[in-house]
Amino acid sequence: MFKKFCIVVFIVSLLGQITWADQSSALVTGCNGCHAKAALQGDPSIPNISGQHFFYLYTQLKDYKAGRRSHNVMSTIAQQLTKAEMKALAMHYAEKPWDKVTAEIDGSNDSRASEILEAGGRNSCLKCHSNLIGLNGTPRLAGQKASYLRATMLAFKNKTRLNAATKNTLFKDVTDSDIDALASYISTQ
Repeated sequence: MFKKFCIVVFIVSLLGQITWADQSSALVTGCNGCHAKAALQGDPSIPNISGQHFFYLYTQLKDYKAGRRSHNVMSTIAQQLTKAEMKALAMHYAEKPWDKVTAEIDGSNDSRASEILEAGGRNSCLKCHSNLIGLNGTPRLAGQKASYLRATMLAFKNKTRLNAATKNTLFKDVTDSDIDALASYISTQ
């Protein structure tokens, strides 16, 4: 009798996993509509998230859901996700290799960007973002789309993105032309 009970419990637990796998697959397919490499080439405003760090991805999804970060599409999507789904999606994309997206190469401001990065001292992007590849929950910046980086830095500067208050302070005195230089340079790294 106990053996039959154990078998039933085991089968029921597998059914839950099969359902989760199907649901997870559908979620990933939905996300890939914008975040797959092929889709990334077409829209400069969508970030590359493959190979990004788990904690960062999970935190961003939580922030969209809680309203600490706002985006008309992502906020709506995050509202529908459970904590388990957010973790599964973050893990899925964190385990993928970083997809190098074709950089929007300008190069004319590379020396200015290098100057800014070196002069930043304790406020340098390099301090937290570990030579721009990100570690310990900070996002990778190197190789991210210049247009996305620019929009993100401007959102911090203009305090329209509030989920990382220290960034609002760091960018308050950075000129738009310096933001352009940084975005262009970082995207090619």
